[in-house]
Amino acid sequence: MIGSKKYVGKHSPKRRGKRKKKRGRGTFSVIKKFIFILILFLVVPLLVYGSVDRFYLNYYNAATYISKVPKPKIKATGAVVYSEKDGRVLFGKNIDRKLDPLSTTKAMTVLLTMKKIEEGEISLETVFTTKKEDTKVIESKLSLKTGEKMTVKNLIHATLIMSANDAASVLGSNIAGSKAEFAKLMNQEAKAIGCTNTYFTNASGLIEKGNHASARDIALIGKEAFKYPFVREVCQKKTFTLPPTNMYKKKEKIKSTNPFFHKYKKIKNPMKYYNIQAGKTGTWDAGNASLLEKSSYRGHDFITVVLGDYLEKRYPDTVNLMEYARKYFDEQKVINDKFGYKEGKRTPITPLQKLNDELGVGQAEITGAEYTEDGYIKLQWKDVKNAEVYKIYKMNDKDFKLVARVKRGSKLSFVDKKVRTDKIYTYYVRGGAPNFADSFLDLCRKIG
Repeated sequence: MIGSKKYVGKHSPKRRGKRKKKRGRGTFSVIKKFIFILILFLVVPLLVYGSVDRFYLNYYNAATYISKVPKPKIKATGAVVYSEKDGRVLFGKNIDRKLDPLSTTKAMTVLLTMKKIEEGEISLETVFTTKKEDTKVIESKLSLKTGEKMTVKNLIHATLIMSANDAASVLGSNIAGSKAEFAKLMNQEAKAIGCTNTYFTNASGLIEKGNHASARDIALIGKEAFKYPFVREVCQKKTFTLPPTNMYKKKEKIKSTNPFFHKYKKIKNPMKYYNIQAGKTGTWDAGNASLLEKSSYRGHDFITVVLGDYLEKRYPDTVNLMEYARKYFDEQKVINDKFGYKEGKRTPITPLQKLNDELGVGQAEITGAEYTEDGYIKLQWKDVKNAEVYKIYKMNDKDFKLVARVKRGSKLSFVDKKVRTDKIYTYYVRGGAPNFADSFLDLCRKIG
């Protein structure tokens, strides 16, 4: 025991000294960590702020001139001519009224299918199986049987070319598991791309309670769906031969419902003449029909939509919209030379966008910047992940100034009434959340 006490007495001071040193180092380490965290907390948002403004700034220029091109006279209840380049509505008639989209709905069904292919979850050669609920649709249809198998590629052809309701239903039920679950995906995607007056209940477009869309929203859906080369390729086929299936032993030739494959007045090949890139019909009866088309003219891609039209009028009405758009773009070229209209700068950086979203701050893509008949500019934009509020900035004396805030849950739009004719106004929209990072960015802007 004496030896043990001597051992303890001999070495305990050194041990105590070491312990004191460790405490000192530990305290210093905590201080360093605190300083490091403080720097991150203060500097990172500042860096992100600089990144947002310098590298990820999708601003849009909106010109406030009044076109002298005569407005087209059409019978459709709702209609729109939508310019893809800048999101402007060149012409509109009841563009936000809720109407029956009919089979133009299938553009959304195909869009979601292509996104699943893009994400690698399925491929064009993936085989889908027909479920019992998929067969419970009315014409137009392939009359698929429960258990009948088809590739995604062939189902897309049948959906877009002959507008087969059962083919569209098979795509939806196999992607999401059921009709109801696929409808949820459709509505989520509609909201994500900026639709504000749309609600889907099925993949085919059959009339059901609650199912509706607006002409503007169908244009936005068409814009996204027709971005895919494969979709445009399918839409430009007048006919297609479906191979045999496990339950149907013969080949089946299907024909397109798109009227632009047929002669119009003196135009023998309207598909080529109007440079149709893609399209989708919708038919219920003689008094309720729709038509969605994407065409191009002198470098301008634009979309036309008619909803709630007469079956015999949807073709000439769409032609009138296209003729109007062509004259409008010809006029615009002259006006642009005078006013200097230019497209906003677009330089998205994916990593920064992701970081911004994680902080609750992200650039909102503007989907429309139109000059309304009331003499105002109306902006519309896509939803931003994590955003609780949207802040609208407007160029003023060579710098952007905050002009409005729109709370999440409201329509993703803003009307600027402080504009004059024959001017160009520049905007951008940023989504934000009520957190320190977002507040700090605004503080940096005020200081800077």
